[in-house]
Amino acid sequence: MRWHQGLRLKLLRRIPDKYLVAFIMETLSNRRFVLRRSYRQESCARRLKNGVPQGSILAPCLFNMYISDIPTTLSTKLAYADDLVLAFTGPDWVNVEDAMNKDLSTLHTYYHQNRLQLSKEKTVYALYHLNTRDEGRRLNISVDGKTIEFDPNPTYLRVKLYRSLTFKPYLTSVRQKVLSRCALSNRLAGIGWGAFVSALRTSSVAFVHPTAEYCSPAW
Repeated sequence: MRWHQGLRLKLLRRIPDKYLVAFIMETLSNRRFVLRRSYRQESCARRLKNGVPQGSILAPCLFNMYISDIPTTLSTKLAYADDLVLAFTGPDWVNVEDAMNKDLSTLHTYYHQNRLQLSKEKTVYALYHLNTRDEGRRLNISVDGKTIEFDPNPTYLRVKLYRSLTFKPYLTSVRQKVLSRCALSNRLAGIGWGAFVSALRTSSVAFVHPTAEYCSPAW
């Protein structure tokens, strides 16, 4: 097995760069799609002029290469695929507001130059602190003339974040989901009837474990 893997690596190293470039260009250019519905109904072929193939193996790598020159910002950038979070800690709210507005302006210019578009409707901001006096604090943050809405409990990668950064309310909802899915698995089991152990294990691994273990390293 090791010999075959090493052989593959040697073969890949011998491929000229021009063929690799041609292969990548083939995946990005001259692409068309057709929408198929029931009863054999099909739409006309449409040509994709931008973007990467959805679900392809190369898509995340190509996207990371495309945004590798994203400009430096005052705040820390946390990214997962095309979801980007700006996190900034300042001595006062004025400093935080100014930094966020400057960073959004910088990113908006970068997006415009690279033919990317910021989803303003999905962009929100939240404040995290332990000062109850500033619980109703709001900042004036905008980008390209659009005011960014405040969300006290935003959801990022399916995880709901709270002002005090305690995950107890979110874990309570996860617990309810896990219990409901366990109840479905219990209906498949029985003393004198029911599914085989292998089927029960497969259903548990498929429906219960992903919900319980999702983002578990954060807890």
